Amino acid sequence: MKEGDEWKTALITSNGLYEAVVMYFGFCNAPSTFQHMMNAILGDLIREGKVIVYLDDILVF
Repeated sequence: MKEGDEWKTALITSNGLYEAVVMYFGFCNAPSTFQHMMNAILGDLIREGKVIVYLDDILVF
């Protein structure tokens, strides 16, 4: 999650204010964001055919 955006996930509970510091897969854009990041990080290996990334599954050949 981008630093400074934690307030967007804030929840008020009987125990106080809660702000997430990581993105959960329950948020609507989380899978897309994660897939984009994995493609960017592992891009060279993907293009070489050594890795396949599908959501939270990473296959290494």
